[in-house]
Amino acid sequence: MRGCKGARLVLGEHSYVTSRHGIDCSGSLLVGAYSALAGFGSQVLTHSIDLSRNAQSAYPVVIGERSFVGARCLLLGGGELPARSVLAAGSVLTAAERSEQGLWAGVPARFKTAMSGRWFDRTIGSTTDVYLPELDETIEAAI
Repeated sequence: MRGCKGARLVLGEHSYVTSRHGIDCSGSLLVGAYSALAGFGSQVLTHSIDLSRNAQSAYPVVIGERSFVGARCLLLGGGELPARSVLAAGSVLTAAERSEQGLWAGVPARFKTAMSGRWFDRTIGSTTDVYLPELDETIEAAI
């Protein structure tokens, strides 16, 4: 998905963006297949002022395939979440180099640990099962 030029919102196959997010697509937002900008209240800011050039600049934000962005995150232009990764709630994704797949968290987001789970290998777009902790039971296709 790299190399996208212009202001675009690109949603890969079975990806989705939930409601109540602020998305600036000046530099483009690219969401990989089976990925989610989930929760609510996240901000995607693809443009800013380049102080050294005294000019507006715009860089894409990339959410890799089969990745998940939690609530109230800030994703800055040039930021890229690797495939099969999670950006923890409240984290800030910057333009720093990221290659490891797993949990990214903090301000700025740093790699914390590898992750696995059925969500990363699903073949449908949204999750329809519901887990009930008090019963330690999962109800399949409950939604």
